[in-house]
Amino acid sequence: MKLYFWFIYTSIIVGEEMLEIYVLANPLAGYKRGIVVARKISRLLRDNGFDFKLRVIKENESILDVISEIDDSFEYLLVIGGDGTVRSAVEGLMLHKKKHKLICFPGGTGSELSIYANTTTIRNLIRALRNRNTTRIDVFLANVTLKDGTKLNKYFVANLQIGHFALGVKETPPLAKRLFYGSGYMVGIFKAIIKRRNRFARVMGDNEEIFSGKIYAIHLGNVPTTRGGILIAPLADPADSLIDMMLAKALSRMEALSALPSVLNGEHLSHPAVIYKQFHRIYIISEGDHLAIDGEYLGNFEKVTVTHAGKIDLLWNTS
Repeated sequence: MKLYFWFIYTSIIVGEEMLEIYVLANPLAGYKRGIVVARKISRLLRDNGFDFKLRVIKENESILDVISEIDDSFEYLLVIGGDGTVRSAVEGLMLHKKKHKLICFPGGTGSELSIYANTTTIRNLIRALRNRNTTRIDVFLANVTLKDGTKLNKYFVANLQIGHFALGVKETPPLAKRLFYGSGYMVGIFKAIIKRRNRFARVMGDNEEIFSGKIYAIHLGNVPTTRGGILIAPLADPADSLIDMMLAKALSRMEALSALPSVLNGEHLSHPAVIYKQFHRIYIISEGDHLAIDGEYLGNFEKVTVTHAGKIDLLWNTS
């Protein structure tokens, strides 16, 4: 689906210092929640005397092209949208070697980087802008070969999911996401438990074989949460240059269902079917399992290599 983007150019005075921000919002994120959020932030900026300018990007313009044209005088890039919008923005920053500091605000069905940065509310966003605290976070690159031979290169900052988790993305009805946002993925999770078939995978981590056999799911997390706050990779630190792997070996439907409460509570690492490790590089071969990156379902894949690609600056609210 083509994205339409709403852009706000704004300057915020913090004391005597000028804060140059380029704000990007995806108005279609979260089934038009993005545009609602953008308008709320616009009103807040206007009500507080902040000077800003709005621009709507045409249908045939891409986020990568627009980011390539952002003037280097802008210190910050504020992204309003879901995980997919953030992922695209990060890809633009990496491909075009931009130095803008990233700010995230939820406007879609997922908001994992906003959760990590504690900028999920307008109050916290403004507090973060005033305090100007930043941290260096990791960006990973996934080199993917799909079952049909298609090759993809995807930068990401939140997570890559295989098996049940990816199938859950595919099986989540649009209406559920429209009504419940991130919580709507629970519908897909339950549907995936019913439809899931364990599939073979061979996993290599930092040139060492970690597992070979049938798996239920693999989650590669750069941040601790997924699906709007579920602690699937509770030990993940997006500043440590490592990707956290949570692998669940083959499970029956009843075993998966009984394990779900512990997963939702972030208490699943002690489960006998779980392998949890951290790596700089991961290589996975599959017989055609489901694959999703930052909430975007990509299809069935044969192999994927995940490597550390670099770091970007992220504004976060430490209070």
